[in-house]
Amino acid sequence: MIDGSPRSATAIAQSAVDTLIIDRSAFLNIVRADPEFAMHLLTILSVRMRELNCLV
Repeated sequence: MIDGSPRSATAIAQSAVDTLIIDRSAFLNIVRADPEFAMHLLTILSVRMRELNCLV
């Protein structure tokens, strides 16, 4: 989504869920329009990268 590469994960729900499909263009528009959302996303990605670094 962010770098334009194909997605790298698949998820399977274990119960009924509602989903929302957002294409890359719409996602980038949201990021540009909402800096708080963008910062929240960067925070989550940063935490996940730190967690992955601990596994290496």
